[in-house]
Amino acid sequence: MKNLFTKIKDFKRNKRTPFKYSRGMTYVELIVVLSIFSIISSVSLFNYRKFEEKVDMKSLANDIALKIVEAQKNSTSGVRPSSKTPADPTTWKPSYGVYFNPALLAQAFDFFVDLDQGKSQGGSIACTGSSNRECLQIIRIPAGSKSARITGLNAYYVNVNATPTALQDVHITYTRPDSVATFFSNTSFTLGEQVAYVEILLSSPQGAAGRIKVYSSGRIQIN
Repeated sequence: MKNLFTKIKDFKRNKRTPFKYSRGMTYVELIVVLSIFSIISSVSLFNYRKFEEKVDMKSLANDIALKIVEAQKNSTSGVRPSSKTPADPTTWKPSYGVYFNPALLAQAFDFFVDLDQGKSQGGSIACTGSSNRECLQIIRIPAGSKSARITGLNAYYVNVNATPTALQDVHITYTRPDSVATFFSNTSFTLGEQVAYVEILLSSPQGAAGRIKVYSSGRIQIN
């Protein structure tokens, strides 16, 4: 009788948890699960890198735009530099700008005060080494394989906006009392030519692209 009760208990236990459901995963099942996990992880990592690059590009675009706005604000507000002396303090009109140097385009750009009213950073010399008396600040672009970069400069002329002219360098300057922008390039065009806007091109290693448009009217647009 005792053996009978034991057999009945064993039967009930096995019925609740059959052997085929209590065994572990086979190698094939484990490989399938790991493969699915690897695919999901790869897709997530790829999307995260694209998201990271977009954030980095947006940050760079905002930094550039904010510095251009600062030049515009300083000039219209009549800010006088504390550490720089204009060529003629009695007639000097507050004038500030940014300069994109072809030699350092992917690494940095300059923020300057136009002391001689030449609508450019004096002599088009980069701020490196503080050799330029008009230089106020070097804005460095963070280095790294994932970082966004300035990759090009274009000028769009009045009435021919569909045909851009590639630039190697450009000065964007504002002079009081106007809030309009003046463009000057050493290699492509001069002050007398009519430019509708200048375009600053950005790109990232993964192919993300962006652009900043600085219009002669003073408007700044980030795309």
